[in-house]
Amino acid sequence: VSGLPCACQLVLAAAWSACVSWVQHHAGSAVVMVAGTGPLDYDTGYGATVTDPVREELAGVLRISPRSAGTRIAAARRRAHCGPLTEVLVAGLLSAPACDAICEVLGEVADPLAQQIAVKLSAQISHLRGCGHRGWTPSQARQAARAALCRHCPDALVSLQRNAQEARRVELRPVGDGTSWLAALLPEIDALRIYRRLTAQAMAQAADAPPADHRLLGQRRADLLRDQLLSATGHHAPPGATDAVEVRVVAGVETLLGLAEDPGYIEGLGSVPADIARALAAEGSWQAWLTDVTGQVTSAPPQRYRPAASLARAIIAREATCRFPGC
Repeated sequence: VSGLPCACQLVLAAAWSACVSWVQHHAGSAVVMVAGTGPLDYDTGYGATVTDPVREELAGVLRISPRSAGTRIAAARRRAHCGPLTEVLVAGLLSAPACDAICEVLGEVADPLAQQIAVKLSAQISHLRGCGHRGWTPSQARQAARAALCRHCPDALVSLQRNAQEARRVELRPVGDGTSWLAALLPEIDALRIYRRLTAQAMAQAADAPPADHRLLGQRRADLLRDQLLSATGHHAPPGATDAVEVRVVAGVETLLGLAEDPGYIEGLGSVPADIARALAAEGSWQAWLTDVTGQVTSAPPQRYRPAASLARAIIAREATCRFPGC
């Protein structure tokens, strides 16, 4: 019965999961055969060097982006670097995400030491599964690898953390339903402090919230983060505020004047409905772009124009409620 499985159905699901681990191992091995065990710098002959040009070809056959192909190549190389772990991966004792979590920790460690730690972790995994324990989750696998690294080579862990911090960044990943993920890769202590501060503020806000405020704790964290980043005063920036973040909106003049309902375009997000484009345009300055009949930009004069207050009021009056996500 669906939702109330018998033991044999659970065993079947576990068996298929083990098959997935086996397939992912061999798929990774094939990627290493194609890309090699280490990065390849190719001299184009035109004064430029391309790292791992094979990722472009791999992206084509796998139907993924070159960036995703590069990520797969890096993950496959890390697994090859931690060879002993492949035995428990192929046996279905360790999931591919958990294996990748361990390999990420050991990826910057010298090969002999990485192999030794991988052997110890493989033995530990086999022992735990033999005793009837569940397999490690990616988080548990990462913690186990860090613990092993701390025991056997603490200096390597410090070096690993220092190198990892060089990759800190903030990324925007639109979901497609009017929301986006705003992801920040930060030093783990800083990230934890930020998360805990947001949690403390959200809990304090919830304690004083009126009965009609039913926001969950996660929603309060998101709202607090948005408010603190968009306004120096810690409150959501109103239209026209001097500390508002620049959002570039591209829309036809007919759309801006309400004569057409063609969608606008926001850099970094994509197409948006005409009313959202008009509401955002009313808050900022305008720049004229001249296009040909195909829509290609032929001229972009540097002059900018800020809509008169009367025009902004007219647009805001027509679009009384902004439906822009988070506004």
